[in-house]
Amino acid sequence: MIKKTFSISLLVFLTLFIFSCGSGDKKKNKVTDTIPADLSKINDLISKDPNNADLYNQRAKYYVEKKKMDLALTDINKAMSIDSTKAPYYVTISDIYFAQGKAKKLSKSLEKCIKLDPEYVEGLMKLAELHLFFKEYPKTFEYISRALKIDKQNSKAYLMKGVAYKEMGDTGNAISSMQKAVEIDENYYEAYIQLGILFSANTTDSRWIYLNNAIK
Repeated sequence: MIKKTFSISLLVFLTLFIFSCGSGDKKKNKVTDTIPADLSKINDLISKDPNNADLYNQRAKYYVEKKKMDLALTDINKAMSIDSTKAPYYVTISDIYFAQGKAKKLSKSLEKCIKLDPEYVEGLMKLAELHLFFKEYPKTFEYISRALKIDKQNSKAYLMKGVAYKEMGDTGNAISSMQKAVEIDENYYEAYIQLGILFSANTTDSRWIYLNNAIK
């Protein structure tokens, strides 16, 4: 039942977070139209240094972006066979398990990630997202708080916190958290949309301000 619910709800959840950490602003690692050349470069680097685990992780992340999960899984498994002590590798494999709807494997990979590096913000954020997905709010707040202690300017953490409060029916704290998100990142589209929705029942002009900011 958990796996079925996980799979059905996946598409909706992806519209907010797509299980990638970092704020909703500058997607520095976003795949672009130049990827074929980039992939060729990674392939060339791997051929010259076949025992470099980071290169396999890099190519696995590319395949995740292209939704080629079988190829991604092969590469991340290769990376982890070379070096199983790198926390970021467990985040990469968690992205694959998320796309495949494998909740238990996803959870275990993220728990392993923060066991290896308790202060790895991306791992903490993904665990917060996972618990938010299953509406386990105390755990959601726990991991968000841990992430914010390390990175106080994490706008995505405040957005996620706001979404949790919104789902709990706490509109005041939801608005406060999301306003903090756009205070940190004035280009945070998702946060403006959420604020517009939260203010939709309000007779003031606040909702239009936030929605217009989203359009801009």
